[in-house]
Amino acid sequence: MTNFKHSDFRDVPLGAVAGTGADRYRAACKYLAESRENFSIDNAFACLQKTAQAITLCSMVFEPRENCIYLALDKNYEKLWKISLKKKSIETYRGFEENLKFQIPEGMEGILASDLTQGNFSNYLGDNQETSQNRIWVYLLFSALGTTLIVGLFFLLRYVIKKRGYKHV
Repeated sequence: MTNFKHSDFRDVPLGAVAGTGADRYRAACKYLAESRENFSIDNAFACLQKTAQAITLCSMVFEPRENCIYLALDKNYEKLWKISLKKKSIETYRGFEENLKFQIPEGMEGILASDLTQGNFSNYLGDNQETSQNRIWVYLLFSALGTTLIVGLFFLLRYVIKKRGYKHV
């Protein structure tokens, strides 16, 4: 995802891309080209970390084979959440002292990012839900995160780099 109309720069050398966010876009393209072999979730977050702004609240990476979204909040790339679209769940993925997994409660409209970062899960547990650290589930409403780094960043940049044949990096 970019802060400018990408189609305006079709077939334009990467160095000629201009507009708000163009510097971060070029940095991301360069990193993706350099990390092309064995690209992973870790590489995707390294790229997002390199291009994060002071105002970045949320960074996400979509993994279509798993039908999951990996999430970093408040530029904390050490602590990652994993959201399963198929299982309708969210769980700690990396960097947490304990493993937590939350099921989407029926009728729940969403949770706050601040609840995730502060570990406040009591509002999202139903009466019949297990509270062990491996079986806690929560619903996450993506629009509540208010982020501009949406799922398509990884694939859009990868497509652009591939389409350009890596000749501008």
